[in-house]
Amino acid sequence: MSLPELPLSAAIGFAGSIKNGFLLHPDGQSQIYPLGAAVVISKLARRDAEEAPGKGHEKSRATFLHGHLGSVTAIAVSTSGRLIASGERVAGGVADIIVWELRDAVSSCTYAVLRRLSLHVGEVTSLEFSADESAIVSVGGEQDNRIIMWDVLSGNALCGSPAPVDGKVRAVAFLHHSNTRFITAGEMTTSVWEYDATSKRLQFETVKLGILKRDILSIAIDEDDAYAYLGTSSADILCVSIPNRVIKESFTLKKHISRGVCSLIIVRGGLLAGGGDGSLSLMARERGSCVLKFVACRALGVGAVMSVAVSRSPQSDVMGLEYPKTCKTEYSKRKYVHEALFALAHGNGMPDDYRDASQTFNVYCATSSGELHLTEYCAQHPLTGKCMLLRGSVCQQSSHAHGIIGIAFPRNDDQYFATGGGSEVIVWETSAAKSSLKIQVSPRSLKCTCVSFMPNGEVILSGWDDGKIRAHDRTTGELLFVASGAHTRVTALRGMKESSGIISGGSEGNVRLWKVLNNNVITLEASMKEHRSAVNDIALLNDDNSAVTASDDGSCVVWDLTRCVRQVSFFGSTYFKAIGVHPDEQQIVTTGTDRKITWWDPADASVLRVIDDPADVELTALAVFQPDGDLIAVAGSDRIIKIFDYETGELTHVSARHAAPVSAVSVAPGGRFVVSVSADGAVLIWSNPATAFVELKREKERHIARVLTGELDDDALEAARDASRGHSAESPC
Repeated sequence: MSLPELPLSAAIGFAGSIKNGFLLHPDGQSQIYPLGAAVVISKLARRDAEEAPGKGHEKSRATFLHGHLGSVTAIAVSTSGRLIASGERVAGGVADIIVWELRDAVSSCTYAVLRRLSLHVGEVTSLEFSADESAIVSVGGEQDNRIIMWDVLSGNALCGSPAPVDGKVRAVAFLHHSNTRFITAGEMTTSVWEYDATSKRLQFETVKLGILKRDILSIAIDEDDAYAYLGTSSADILCVSIPNRVIKESFTLKKHISRGVCSLIIVRGGLLAGGGDGSLSLMARERGSCVLKFVACRALGVGAVMSVAVSRSPQSDVMGLEYPKTCKTEYSKRKYVHEALFALAHGNGMPDDYRDASQTFNVYCATSSGELHLTEYCAQHPLTGKCMLLRGSVCQQSSHAHGIIGIAFPRNDDQYFATGGGSEVIVWETSAAKSSLKIQVSPRSLKCTCVSFMPNGEVILSGWDDGKIRAHDRTTGELLFVASGAHTRVTALRGMKESSGIISGGSEGNVRLWKVLNNNVITLEASMKEHRSAVNDIALLNDDNSAVTASDDGSCVVWDLTRCVRQVSFFGSTYFKAIGVHPDEQQIVTTGTDRKITWWDPADASVLRVIDDPADVELTALAVFQPDGDLIAVAGSDRIIKIFDYETGELTHVSARHAAPVSAVSVAPGGRFVVSVSADGAVLIWSNPATAFVELKREKERHIARVLTGELDDDALEAARDASRGHSAESPC
């Protein structure tokens, strides 16, 4: 019997470190990117989108393509968008390439597996479709070191060849007007390949670079297949003649960028280069010429720009300069142009102030730090006639570059939440499904291990693998205080009532209480030692006068925090990973490595109920729905969120599969949303399937309370009944 699926409300995060991993669908409405072991297709957000109330999640809806066992490391989309190809990395064994086919022409998000191509070993590093979508070329990793050309229709390998012995191949690109010729480039080598259908062989010819020795990171081929531009790790761009297999020009960007040219893309009248230092550079070029002229360089953010994608269509089909609304006559328009040219000539105006939407394209840049930036490119300025990058960029998405460990909501507010992973703590707006603050802790080698809020919701607490507890202002990100040497490694954390206390657990097993004064001074109040191993989770109860801790030593301890002593302990043959308390505080629920969900009585440590996980996997995350406590959300290594009825223990809903193991689950105060995070840096927001019934029940309770307290008098009740009868009479039913 199939169970109802938990509704996915929003998906946040992408693997920005994958080279050319962010793609635009040819329909101009969707974006495609890898996330862990899945491929994600979601709708593009407009630069100037204004969110309607209650509609904030609409733009973040996503489709997940599941099928890979390992992380997706390469992705490509065909010219028409009908096909998507993705390759993976596995720890030994065959690394598959999956070809996905569009199944619903109306929705560009509906794809299904068409072919599974299995020959590479270990990893697939690059993929590319031919222009006619009949062939795919793939490049294996260091363990495989092969280049294979595939027939899409049959799914058979046409031919394979070892990569050139000179160095590792990092990039591949098909020629625009051939389905048998492509270029590969990498460490000290660039080759032009051709498939001979008669002999069924791949033959290559090495491009002569002369005395230049370069590590090539990216390739872009011009419209006529005459020249290939190669971006290098030394911030050079080499222009190679494809017919002659020789280098024609070398253009350096060392004065403007550092850490190499990680991505290249040909645009109308120019060439865009993504830098390893987080910059985007524009070079002007003429069709049929290999000469490049530097135009501009824009700093976008932190991390290398690994992908640059440009919309195929301009922002508008209406050609010409955009005039102010006051310019209604030909004379006023000529006067406006004359004044604009005069202002530009004397430096009193900016070219960005004068726009032609028919020459303006959206440019999306994805960085290795998990950020997605949107800027604009003008192919031909209406007054100067030159190409240019328009001022400013918008960070559309800021996600974790590494796996997420912890998640936390404030106690009584579901408008925002915080996640921690790597060296970052991010605050998210729940309704908009976007980040509002990103806190970067130095050095970047530090790892956040847990997050929480002080009860006022204005202070974010985070625990770290250097043994410190850090507190930041939720709005500004300002560091408020640090507790050094709190633990060997802080593994669990909770803010206590009245913003005056913190309880923490460490990898050594200690549980400690801290006093906070004026949000800037923290002192140790007590240290309790019962656990012999890491404390994985903490839950508060009894108005924060008691707490329960779960540990890897197979025990959970209920503490009296006023006397700082143990009240009761309960044990199991498991590593307890997560713990939850029912709102009435009469029961405690635990999960762990024993693949069970267990209900306990905190008064005498007796077991009330035990149910086995249906998938028989280790359960690492748990949350009890608030404020009613009628449902439980659990997750584990099977990457699925499961919703159980609290009273009966029956499984009621399951989610779509995460792309990586789920590390934490949290239920928003009020129970409207469930948020889950995973080891690939993804944040998924799920709607409570019972939300409509919950709201109806609460409205009924509020209505009864208003009647009982006299807030709703007899006249108001009679008016409401008349309105209800009138509505029923007008109803066609």
